[in-house]
Amino acid sequence: MGSAPRRRPHQVRAPARWALTHSRLVTDDPARPFYLEVNRRPQFVLGVNAVVPSDPALEDRLRLRLIEMWRAGGNTVRFWAGGTYPSERLLRTCDSLGLMVWQDFAFTGTAYPGDSTFRAWVRAEAEYQVKRMAEHPSVVLFCGNNEIDVAWRAWGWQKTYRMSPADSTQLWANNHWIFDELLPSVVAAHAPGRAYLASSPVSNWGRPEDFTRGDNHDWRVWHGEQPTSVLAERVAPLVSEWGVPSLPGPSVRARWTAEPATYMLSYKGLELLERYLRSEQAWRGGTTGALADASQRWQSKVIRRTLRAQRRARPLCSGTLIWQLNDLDDAITWSLIDRDDVPKRAWSATLREFRKF
Repeated sequence: MGSAPRRRPHQVRAPARWALTHSRLVTDDPARPFYLEVNRRPQFVLGVNAVVPSDPALEDRLRLRLIEMWRAGGNTVRFWAGGTYPSERLLRTCDSLGLMVWQDFAFTGTAYPGDSTFRAWVRAEAEYQVKRMAEHPSVVLFCGNNEIDVAWRAWGWQKTYRMSPADSTQLWANNHWIFDELLPSVVAAHAPGRAYLASSPVSNWGRPEDFTRGDNHDWRVWHGEQPTSVLAERVAPLVSEWGVPSLPGPSVRARWTAEPATYMLSYKGLELLERYLRSEQAWRGGTTGALADASQRWQSKVIRRTLRAQRRARPLCSGTLIWQLNDLDDAITWSLIDRDDVPKRAWSATLREFRKF
């Protein structure tokens, strides 16, 4: 008897369309301080942050990588605020797989104006996007913004930008109107029963109590310059961003016209990455190719160790979203897949660990 024909990697046999009746964030359970409940069932959120590109061809590459992740057991993608909104095709793929979508509104990293014209634009965009995405059962969570609340509370914007008390009060009032009044009311009106989170993260990484509540963007590593072992030693209730950077593959590096430090997509610079590699990978210098190999090995090791610790931390830990899946730049970033859609070593490590959850 002949064997069945093998399916091509991009061909997916879609399951029956699943029904979403209700989703919410639960914050009053002592055993699990912060988790997502879908159709009255607690979820362990397992997946990645992704940046939706404006180029349809690049978005299709992202779509295929999400299928690959789903096959390995991943169940969630967060479409980050700094990208574009996902297309209908991308959302239909998530629907067919039963892949949960955490959808950010397009606000990140700054304060926003509050004049009547801007407010009208925000309302129109939010109503259009929520009405459209409410048709997709994969969209289980709408999030108002990325890191604005924690930045306002902990990053010293008021001092850095020399805000007067009056300006500070006005800017905070603008943010409150957008994220605590307008957007939740739009979600309630046009996507009733869908979870809403005003800002991610709820807690920061700088204090011990931040690891007892909310979702957490765990940047003790890199921004906090702590050793990567800390990611496995203490795990937040839901780790919605975490990761380490590495160099891209040779096809991307071939387009570089300056030293590698020029392409480090962080204010911390390439020197910090080399410092991590010296202390954790016994890096002793070398060519750009050798640096790329060492950084990718390091990233893979950190991803593997941290995912294992997060798996062990259940039920206190209710999920993990790696920063980040894909890349839109010819740069040194946290991505698992580089700009040319070439997987880094950490991608295969991620898929292997996802299969164990």
